[in-house]
Amino acid sequence: MITDFESQLRDDLVRSSVQTDVPVDLDAVLDAGHRTLRTRTLRRASVGGAFVLALVVGGYGVSTLMNSSTIDPAMPRVTAAETILAFESSSGDRPASPDDFERVTVRANANGSFTFTPVTAGKSGVPITALPAAGSLGWFGDLGNGYSAGLIQGDVTWFDVTRPHTEEGGHGVLSAFQKVASTTWTAVVNRHDVVADVASITGIIWETTDGIVHSTRNEIVPSHTFDFTGDPGSILVYHEADLDTFGAVESDGGRMSTWPSVATDELLIASVRALAPDARTIVAGIIPAGATPPVEPVTGKTGTFEMHTATLPGMPDQVFVGVAPGQRTIHLTYVDADGTRHEIKP
Repeated sequence: MITDFESQLRDDLVRSSVQTDVPVDLDAVLDAGHRTLRTRTLRRASVGGAFVLALVVGGYGVSTLMNSSTIDPAMPRVTAAETILAFESSSGDRPASPDDFERVTVRANANGSFTFTPVTAGKSGVPITALPAAGSLGWFGDLGNGYSAGLIQGDVTWFDVTRPHTEEGGHGVLSAFQKVASTTWTAVVNRHDVVADVASITGIIWETTDGIVHSTRNEIVPSHTFDFTGDPGSILVYHEADLDTFGAVESDGGRMSTWPSVATDELLIASVRALAPDARTIVAGIIPAGATPPVEPVTGKTGTFEMHTATLPGMPDQVFVGVAPGQRTIHLTYVDADGTRHEIKP
């Protein structure tokens, strides 16, 4: 019979033997594939109390962008156990530099810490070592040269770093993540278009493969998944009040988010996909409790929005998500609990 002591000793021995800093050819890693995502934070637009965001896909947009991200379909997530996060810096808005990291190696150490080592032009740079506090949900820090690093718990499907709302916007992030072998942690690395943004990171939000949304502030972030009859199948909506972030995630990985604190009455984020044959428009947002689901006035456009609403735990207002075929300029109306009609449009 194995005692608790023997079980703990076995775990300690296994942990002490973990060596995840494995030399891997960069081309081989890229061939195997890894998931890279782009995040953009741009200027908000105010229209009659509504703050509007559009995620542009395929070169078509409907309003001023605020905060959005998409997963590059050419960069699927690595499923092997490598602990190397590789980058193609030329895909970011920040000009490429000889000092850019071509990859970052992550090692799990015997004492529970993790060492991040950047590699530039085949040479290792200055490493940083992080020791997540006992019971912590995550950690993030400065890797230098406009890069941030982080550790988040679980098997991750997507993640976003959060920053305070700013008027200027326009700040992009090129990111990659990878599960650290033989641990419960996933390592993340971000290349920020604006170097100073590293110092203003407020946290990380992510979803694990069990469909639960987490953050570095809360083990469970209120969320709801809406199922649709056609493309995109399902859309997850979440609200992380402690990080001032409301977001929507499509089942194919497309994401958009914004800051609820900048809205007054209602809030809207929208995605317009212009790529045939699956061109579509997606809207998501927050409206007051008791309001009717938003509808699109009769405009003669093909198809109507399939609209759903729900109330998230701990949130007095209600959230909505709608999907319509084709590209369209957003124009929605709803009636609040007092019978007053409201319009939401760019």
